[in-house]
Amino acid sequence: MARQPLPEQFLTRFVKRDMRERVAHEWVKKPDRLWGRICHHMETLFDDKYCGVEIALDKESRVFVLPGEDQPIRVAEVEGIGSGSLLLVAVDGSWFYAETERDYQVPVEVWSGKA
Repeated sequence: MARQPLPEQFLTRFVKRDMRERVAHEWVKKPDRLWGRICHHMETLFDDKYCGVEIALDKESRVFVLPGEDQPIRVAEVEGIGSGSLLLVAVDGSWFYAETERDYQVPVEVWSGKA
């Protein structure tokens, strides 16, 4: 099954201008490369104002999940929130929630934003 493109609202509202095309491309064609950015270089994707921000997640939302597909958020939570290395994007692009990779020396960083 082909991966659906990320919502334009997410890309234009949250992703740094010079990374929008790259993120959209990697989401569809090279999710492992985008995964590496989420794990180790989140600051290249999002402005610092999203670092350390935790938004309330609507439990009824459907989300796009890297490296998975569109699914209910409650499934995504079971599979990953709090474990590190995660990107959730609301299917309408109005919010995102991301975590860096967990490391024994460095705690998980949460990055998120809401329109």
